[in-house]
Amino acid sequence: MTARFASRLARLTEVVPLVAFRGLNGGMPTLIGLYIGHRWGLAALGAYTLAASFVAVGLMVVDWGCTRWLPRELALAHLHESWGGAPTANALRLMLAAAFLLFTWGLAVTGRVPPESACFALELGILYPISIFSVNGVSDRIVRSEVNGIGVAVAAGLIVFGAMAWGGMNAGWGAHGLVLAFLVGKVVEAMILMLGRLELFRIAPRHVFTTAYSLWPFSVQGVLAVIYSRLSVFIVEHFRHADLGLVGAAIALQNVLLLLPVSISLLKYPVFTTAAVKGEWHRIRGAFASAVALSVAGVAGGVAVLFAGRDILSRTLHIAPASMRFVIAFVSIAALTTGAAASGLLLQALGRERTVARLSFVTLAASLISQFAFVQWLGLWGVAAGIATAELVSLTLFGIAAFRAYRERVAPQLAHAMEVPAPESLLH
Repeated sequence: MTARFASRLARLTEVVPLVAFRGLNGGMPTLIGLYIGHRWGLAALGAYTLAASFVAVGLMVVDWGCTRWLPRELALAHLHESWGGAPTANALRLMLAAAFLLFTWGLAVTGRVPPESACFALELGILYPISIFSVNGVSDRIVRSEVNGIGVAVAAGLIVFGAMAWGGMNAGWGAHGLVLAFLVGKVVEAMILMLGRLELFRIAPRHVFTTAYSLWPFSVQGVLAVIYSRLSVFIVEHFRHADLGLVGAAIALQNVLLLLPVSISLLKYPVFTTAAVKGEWHRIRGAFASAVALSVAGVAGGVAVLFAGRDILSRTLHIAPASMRFVIAFVSIAALTTGAAASGLLLQALGRERTVARLSFVTLAASLISQFAFVQWLGLWGVAAGIATAELVSLTLFGIAAFRAYRERVAPQLAHAMEVPAPESLLH
């Protein structure tokens, strides 16, 4: 029992640096939004949430599926001692970053989004080029099992961010100064992640369009997934604008709880990939089971903490006590998200990225229909009901597809093992 507990604790400790990276990369904007809501009210949080949701979509377009594709590419390259197509992907992503920055500026100038949200979107848009190289560095360190280096980069970025934010708040910078401090911290983090790995900086413009086409299943899944996760923001902004701040707070808390499950899944992704190539199906089964178990346990623990501290949370974020029931229910849906996310990663590790892309269209359509219908019927609670329905559909579809893909890969090997006798049996 003691050895098993020590093994589980070691696996949990291993993921801490990656959780910290995702905290600064995806979770810190969420925490910044929560602080904005605490310091300047739910109206400011609503403006920031709309901008952050828009930029999140842009980041996924710029990523072009490399968060999923690059670890698999580097893992296979490391296995075969060769180099992959990261430089060409860099060129493609830099082109996309420039295009999306121009698109964001155009929306701001033409007044297509509210002025305050447009200002936040232009500031956060600087993350487009920064994210390219930070993702490269993290993917490389995961594959090379140098996860502690991620922790060093995150710590340095946090120190710079914390120092600038503290000074800025004392100087009266306001919410936009807080965003600026975050961006400077991200630059420092990316520079440290890329130290000693100059090949990850290389840019190869040739075959850009070929790379764009070959990566489309990964990119489509990533873009649709982030739209799927932010769909409630856009629906509430259109139908129930007054509730945008409350929904923004609920989404922010849910994203905090999802940091651990998503980080665990990404850490297991190279294991899935190399084990599939080697035919080590027991490793895939064990890694998948442990990832799901740890993820669900983490989400359940987080929900319990939020429920116990709901009164403090209500006062801190200026949320009416009666609305905390909605927030807790919304956050609890993250338990369903963990299974679908892990199943999608397993499918991509098995080479079924086109299946994941097709299923993403189905789940996005299910989310759009369910949320639209439930919001019209139940109002604010319809947002939670619609998302829960969509997550059940997503979990079912991705779970069944992952099980079938796994079984199809394992069954031929089992049949071959039964047909070919082991050497020891030939002696009898």
